[in-house]
Amino acid sequence: MLKFKNSLLVVLSLLMAFAPAQVRAQTPAPWQFADAARKAMFEAQTELLGGNAAGAQAKLDVAKQELARYTELLQPFAPEVADEIGRGAALLRPYDNGDNAAEFAAARASAWALMLKGGYAATLKAIEQNQPEAAQQWLQIRAFRKSTKLSSARADATQALADWRAGKLSQSDAIAATGLPPNVAACVPGFKS
Repeated sequence: MLKFKNSLLVVLSLLMAFAPAQVRAQTPAPWQFADAARKAMFEAQTELLGGNAAGAQAKLDVAKQELARYTELLQPFAPEVADEIGRGAALLRPYDNGDNAAEFAAARASAWALMLKGGYAATLKAIEQNQPEAAQQWLQIRAFRKSTKLSSARADATQALADWRAGKLSQSDAIAATGLPPNVAACVPGFKS
């Protein structure tokens, strides 16, 4: 058994030694932090509605950590939105009972909307700065929906980034293609379509 463990350690060491540096020290993408924060906020709300204040607080602590990591990555691309998220995170405070469930739900929705706004702003800034990989990572912070028989999910922005990376689309056309559809832009203050 000891011989097997030693052999396994040698193999793992060799794999790590020859693995590309990107694989060994890969920082999670911004969308991963946004998604983790969104999930933790939902779980906190679920705990709150179930009467578990301690469980809600624990999930809320996770959400705040993920929001902090997200805003740290957002700061170079959209500092104003990162600051807005920081101020909004202060609204995500502990609740002693379910009486504040509506207030918490509003704060949670606001935090998610600000993360979406930040992802959009960072996508545009990354395109402006000629950073296609960053633009692709930030573009993934959005509200996805499944296609149905009656309507298909839009993939215009994704296709525009792919075309821009391949040199088939200009930078200004890629920015225009990643814009919000007019019906959505009209509902979101501060966004330009």
